[in-house]
Amino acid sequence: MDAAPRYSEERKEEILKAYFERPSMRGIERVFGVARQTVSAWLRQQGEKHPDLEATLGDVPTEQDVLEYDELQHFVKKKPKALALDGNQPENT
Repeated sequence: MDAAPRYSEERKEEILKAYFERPSMRGIERVFGVARQTVSAWLRQQGEKHPDLEATLGDVPTEQDVLEYDELQHFVKKKPKALALDGNQPENT
């Protein structure tokens, strides 16, 4: 059984860049002649180099932040939809 072909780092980067531009494993396989499983393994290896998503997220909104948003929505919905040019509310709204 022959050993799997080795790809240079530059070639891997080129193939992964093409994948990120248009993520189609079958298209990558067709165009570059590299197995989908190989590209998938490269993507996993790249993902392991980066920190977990939770570590990169900012502060998570607290209940207070959500409450303030709800209060804002309530206030905005109660505002009159139209005002006359003199600042008074029209009679038929």
